Amino acid sequence: MQCFWIHTGHAGRPYRVDLYHGTSSGHLSIFVNQQVMLIDFGVFDSKSFSFFIEDDLCHIRLVRKKDRMYYYFEIDKEAPTGANQRRREALKKAWKGTLLFLATLLVVVFLFALYAHIYKKRQKEAALMFMQMDTTTGIILSLPEHLPGSVTYEFVPRGQDVYYRGRYYLLQEAEDGEYFLSTHQAGDSCRVRYRILRPQFNSLIVE
Repeated sequence: MQCFWIHTGHAGRPYRVDLYHGTSSGHLSIFVNQQVMLIDFGVFDSKSFSFFIEDDLCHIRLVRKKDRMYYYFEIDKEAPTGANQRRREALKKAWKGTLLFLATLLVVVFLFALYAHIYKKRQKEAALMFMQMDTTTGIILSLPEHLPGSVTYEFVPRGQDVYYRGRYYLLQEAEDGEYFLSTHQAGDSCRVRYRILRPQFNSLIVE
């Protein structure tokens, strides 16, 4: 029986592992790149052979199943060898790189979501900045004596409890020298239009 395997070293060098096993004599020999590595005699049952290629610990297992023999070539990745130490360090470094990448990705996603939220909020605020609303309740009109020809008013925006003030100048003068606001008199209620976010920007609507 003859079989072979190809093992690649750490520097990329290929190693050909050949096994010769006489099924009738039981004589066994193992070669690595045509150099004798192991010789044994009278091998008829399951058995394992170990040897090094560079600093990799290699195993060749012979497994007897009824009247047939099976051959396996394996690299021991658990033994405390220099090769396994390098593998563990490379794996640890790869895990650190993966975790760093995932952490960076999460930060980028978080910052993007935060930016999108702030942008959406500012867009909404910008839209509301110039959005206006009318109110007809709670408007108090008065005629200031020191400002003839004008009327001042106070109102409370919806959902608030703060009074805002304004002044209206389109009063007309009657024949007797009195002023009146269209058909409304001081103390009446009428409509005020104001900006939702900045109620100090407002105007009196006379109908």
